[in-house]
Amino acid sequence: MNSNAELNEISELAFAGLPLASGLRALSEESPSQRMRTTLIALSTDLESGEELSVVVDRHLTSLPTHMQGMIRSGIDTGNLPRILEQYLAFARIRSESRRHLVLAAGYPAVLLLVSLLIAVLMLKLVVIPVAELFEQFALQLPPITQLVVGWATVVNDAGVWGAVLIVAVIPLLWIGVGSIVGRPARQRSLNSLPIVGAMQRFSALAQFCQLLAILVENHATLPEGLRVAGTATGDKYLEEGSKLLATKIERGISLAEAAGSLPHFPASLQNLFRWEERGDAFPEALRAAGEVFTARDRAHTVFVTALLEPVIIIGTGLMIGIIVLAMFFPMVVLVNSLS
Repeated sequence: MNSNAELNEISELAFAGLPLASGLRALSEESPSQRMRTTLIALSTDLESGEELSVVVDRHLTSLPTHMQGMIRSGIDTGNLPRILEQYLAFARIRSESRRHLVLAAGYPAVLLLVSLLIAVLMLKLVVIPVAELFEQFALQLPPITQLVVGWATVVNDAGVWGAVLIVAVIPLLWIGVGSIVGRPARQRSLNSLPIVGAMQRFSALAQFCQLLAILVENHATLPEGLRVAGTATGDKYLEEGSKLLATKIERGISLAEAAGSLPHFPASLQNLFRWEERGDAFPEALRAAGEVFTARDRAHTVFVTALLEPVIIIGTGLMIGIIVLAMFFPMVVLVNSLS
């Protein structure tokens, strides 16, 4: 089932002939997020008690992510809150399913990598270190490759568990530090430029941006507000920065296509798509089509990367074990010859 058909199905289930409170309660059952389900049920309960929508929304809005707050505000302003919510939740369910497939696809290479690292650590600690002590007792002149492997084993042995914990802790601290120095958008742009991880992140963010912008534009939200909400929802700080700059330019009277052409945040394909903004109802459909294209590219890239990682990790593990074995074998031959 394609995304548009799924949107229509949920629309029929949640809001066909139902008042807003009952529709929100029915819609909560379709939400893939526990946090969203809880908020929708709370909204429904308060509305059923006779409270006004604006009062109820103000009470529960802060419990939602920033982009959801913007979407609900747009829904209230345009009078299309039920439709915006139903389309967003259908989209969120599709995205959640895509992410689940991604986790499953990446799970095996990740486990394989962890097992490979564990094998390497065990070999260095349980094999290389004792054999290196034996070589030291006989005062053998070790070849360069053996000296290198013994050096690795010494570092691993001295570092221990706390060394591994320190390495794991340094990575997020380094990520935060880089963001503080160069700014989060610049850090995100650098991440997006990476050949493997960056492309996956970029395609995923662009797909989400196009789909959410289509929902908001179709339901008569203003274009600047739609851009800001869609950009924030992606979690891509570079794309979010570009969306906010684009919205500001539009508010100054510049056309969408012209404003996007002056910004480096959007790919050429999306800049060309923005020319459809003047075609009315065709623009949301074009955005949805672009979102599906970016989603397909994201999935294809993910499949390619996960398929590539498996043989790379296996070959890398074999080479690592082979280097360790050869590094220990050469001095052993010299030792046996000297003893004989």
